[in-house]
Order: sequence, then structure tokens, then C-alpha cells
Amino acid sequence: MSAPPITKLKNKIAEKEAERIVKTLNLLPARAVCLRNQGMFSKTVRVELKDGRIVIVQFKDNEIDVTKVALARGCLGNVVPETFAVKSTVAAFAYVSEYIDGKMWCECNCTVEENCRIASSLAQLLLGCVFGTSPLSCAGLVDNYIVPRLRRILEIELKDVTYEPVKKKIRSLLEQCNGLKVLPLALIHIDLNARNIFLDSFHEPNGIVDWEQAEICPLGFNVWCIRYLSVPIYNRKDCPAEKSAPMAAAFWKSLIAGLPAHLRSHAPAILVSAQIGFIFSNFVGYVGPPDDELPLTLERMEWLESTFNEAL
Repeated sequence: MSAPPITKLKNKIAEKEAERIVKTLNLLPARAVCLRNQGMFSKTVRVELKDGRIVIVQFKDNEIDVTKVALARGCLGNVVPETFAVKSTVAAFAYVSEYIDGKMWCECNCTVEENCRIASSLAQLLLGCVFGTSPLSCAGLVDNYIVPRLRRILEIELKDVTYEPVKKKIRSLLEQCNGLKVLPLALIHIDLNARNIFLDSFHEPNGIVDWEQAEICPLGFNVWCIRYLSVPIYNRKDCPAEKSAPMAAAFWKSLIAGLPAHLRSHAPAILVSAQIGFIFSNFVGYVGPPDDELPLTLERMEWLESTFNEAL
């Protein structure tokens, strides 16, 4: 018999099950409490142990690829919590993770200066996800995945779209794809946001979670995240703030400065990678934004380009 969906899992039952799971690991639970902030398809329980340590038990409807989490931890060390699967009687999937002693970025009242420092540190962390420096490592991915997918977006998803500027931009990116072949492959977190980046008491990044859907792509494929991290969205409208431009500048400058010496002359390829990654994030399964949102899609891409060029 399959487990009921997470939406039907009561907090008390989840807390009791988390304590049971922890006991199977030869740990002694003192108190289990469901966290206030929960994911859409998960329920997370904080378990305090009698020896003072804390672990996290997460119940999910979908499976986590713990090999990707382990790969990320291999790249970034303790910034990525160790995670492993356990059996549960109340959920389809359950996992135990190390506790991050910090707060989500979105919960921290950071100054503009602190946000810039965090953005700079994040850029360095993303550079830490590089697998190697061989330019040949990217060629097959560009030819057999990136180029065909861009073409299908143009030929299928945007076939009947009348907003020509975004189609023109994607055609331009297609023409620049060969430039990606100089970049190394990296482990790409596909949804970096202020809820899965954690900060310590000094407002320094000390945790990044939600690696289970990470992809192996050219370096820079996820650095478009700086747009959403630095430009708030209210009522579905982008609202540039005082922090937006300085954060973007700090991020790009740190990223470019951290590139290996042989890649710095190819820094513009990072921008191409970022813009293509942004397009792919908007066309999930080739289903893209509504036609009336395509101008905003283009505006965000142009913002990435202008802030990047200003940092060069």
C-alpha cells in the first residue's frame, strides 16, 4: 500500500515518525518539531538530540537523487549538508540531513553591503562546482543537448509567437554556442534562491540545499540566479531596489576574478552560458512563458548582459 501524499501528513505523526527514524540510527531524540517553512511536496522535521546535536528529517512525495547531493558536497564541503535515505512508514520517501546552523537568506535583514558580500561569496561557491578544465568536456553537451534544445524551442514553442525580439535573441545565442566549448563542465544547481541559501550569524553563506535536481552543464549555466537574488518581485512585477545594481556588480566581479587564468579571456562565454541557462529555466519541457511575458523575459536577459558588461 502506497503512502498518502505529504499534504495529508499531520505534524504530530511526522514528528513521531522522525523520532522513530532517528532511533534506528542509534541516536537519542529529545524533541522533534515540524519547521514552520515547508516545501510544496515535503514536510521537514527538526530533531534535537539528547547530546545537543540537531538533525533534519524530511518526508517527501518525490525521490531525492542523493548522489547529486553527495557530488555537490564533494565540490563544496560542509556548505552542502550530508543527506541519506531512510525508510518511513508514513511517506513515500524520507531523508536525514545534517542541520545547518543558520537562517535562510530571505529571513535575514541584510544591509546592501552585506548583500553584496554574500553575492560575491556565492559566485566563488559556484566556481567551486567545476569538475575540470578540459575544454573538450563541454563539446558533446553543446552539440547534442544545448544546440538541439535551443532549436526546438525556436521551431516548436516559439513557432507561432509574434514577439520577434526574443526569437532574435535566441537565434543569436545559437550562433554563439560554439563559444561554450571553452568552458569546463560544472554541477549546476538549477534553482538557487534566497530560500535555499543559508547564512550564519555573521551573514556569510554557510549552507546551500535542494541539490537533488542539479544538472551537469557548462560553467555559468545557473549564474542568472543573480537577477532574482538582487531584484525583488512584488505582485509579479520586477522591482529593482537599492541593492540590485551593487549586488550584481559584486557577483560578476567576483565570478570573473575567480576564473582560472586561461579562461579569463573567455569570460563573455560565461554570459552566453547564463543566458542560455535562463532560457532553459523558462522553457521547462519546451513550455515557455505566456506570450505577454516574453518582453519581460527579454528584459531580464538584457539586464544580465548589461550588468555583466559593466563588471568587465
